[in-house]
Amino acid sequence: MDSQLKELIDLAKTTFGLNHYYLQRYEFYRSVNTINETVYTLSMEWFPNHIPVHEDDETNPNGCSRY
Repeated sequence: MDSQLKELIDLAKTTFGLNHYYLQRYEFYRSVNTINETVYTLSMEWFPNHIPVHEDDETNPNGCSRY
């Protein structure tokens, strides 16, 4: 994992109190706004530590929702 990406993930974990969660997956999205600026978005899916690694990309484990 790239060091800049790791810094962003660690910042999110600290900022949002995700100490009892693990990062299952992440994606980057790129878009262009109305003033022709490129905007990058980092989307992350965090799951509680007591939930085993979930391999199905279409659904989340019971008790977890995707926003």
